[in-house]
Amino acid sequence: MKEREKPMVPPNRHEGPSEQAMYRQALWRLAAYVAMTFLVSGVLLLLNVGIVYTVFAGLAQYTLDETYAQKIGQFVLFIGPFLLLFPEWYIYDVLIAPSRQRS
Repeated sequence: MKEREKPMVPPNRHEGPSEQAMYRQALWRLAAYVAMTFLVSGVLLLLNVGIVYTVFAGLAQYTLDETYAQKIGQFVLFIGPFLLLFPEWYIYDVLIAPSRQRS
């Protein structure tokens, strides 16, 4: 008699508790990474608003007339903190990320 062939198991099906535990752990790590990224970005945005406001208020006091300062001030105060996120995350990648790869 011919031996029965095993049915094909789809590649995305997780079997066994160890694979499920590893999958769950990977999802928790991903969720923690995303949450920390949002948390750090939020804190940086709050700091950036203060920095941009202080710099803009100091410069506008000496260089811009009142009506022009109000019009451009809204744009600078909205876009400035977001633009500062890019160099801040770049600095993080350059200074902190290589130390993680070594360990």
